[in-house]
Amino acid sequence: MRDKQERIFRSAAGLFSDHGFESVSTNEIAKKAGVASGTVFRYAATKGELLLMVLNKELGQAIAAGAQRATSLPDTSAAITAMIVPILEYAVAHPENGRAYQRELLFGDPSDRYRAEGLALVLKLQNTIAERLMADAEKAGLQPDPNAALLVGNMIFGVVHLTLARPSTGAHPDRDPVTDIRNQIDAATAGYLHRLPPISPTKGS
Repeated sequence: MRDKQERIFRSAAGLFSDHGFESVSTNEIAKKAGVASGTVFRYAATKGELLLMVLNKELGQAIAAGAQRATSLPDTSAAITAMIVPILEYAVAHPENGRAYQRELLFGDPSDRYRAEGLALVLKLQNTIAERLMADAEKAGLQPDPNAALLVGNMIFGVVHLTLARPSTGAHPDRDPVTDIRNQIDAATAGYLHRLPPISPTKGS
């Protein structure tokens, strides 16, 4: 069963990458994987679930790559931008798949475990952003606000979602998405740090 699942995964990943989500059928995926059409639905109930299964891995790798890239950047905004850029790079290379993945994450079946896995990855990214904000606040001698940091992480990912939707809406076709996101991250980071009080001296020091 594990071998069949891996073959279905590889087939779906290759076909989605080469032809785009809308152009690929589950029958084509089954044929390439060397399994019966019905076998595909033992592992994913719909083509959308197959896309989630495939792109969850891509998103996980993008988050890991971005987090690693961020560790070498001392500037907070640059580091957070680095966490986001791998996701944008995939979406620019595969816009149709990126839009379909967004749709499945936002509006898919609440009982789908692959959707739950994708949402958990989004939460992981938001937490990673919040952790960096709090760590840099402490380095600057400011008292971190965990709740505000999580809200900023949530807001930044919302900005990413809107940016990924640009090709389908036709909004801002002449603007560079990475530059726009960096400017918005600059504003969010500055706002977070500006509202923090200095760390109080320890009693007796």
